[in-house]
Amino acid sequence: MGVLEFGESFQASAIRETYEETGLELKGVSLVTVVNSLVPQHQEHYVLMLMKGTFIQENPIPKVRNSYDIL
Repeated sequence: MGVLEFGESFQASAIRETYEETGLELKGVSLVTVVNSLVPQHQEHYVLMLMKGTFIQENPIPKVRNSYDIL
């Protein structure tokens, strides 16, 4: 999960974040839905975009990450 960089499109962000997190490349990325999520007890507001795409690699295998990479 990541954030949009300044001026970045939803599609470009999905492609970049997928590559950064897994090493896999996407094409044909499109928006599926948007979720507006409020967390009142923490005064937080998230807008989540669910994207879909197709892997460029024929047999995609994500790079292995350990739990410390995510934190």
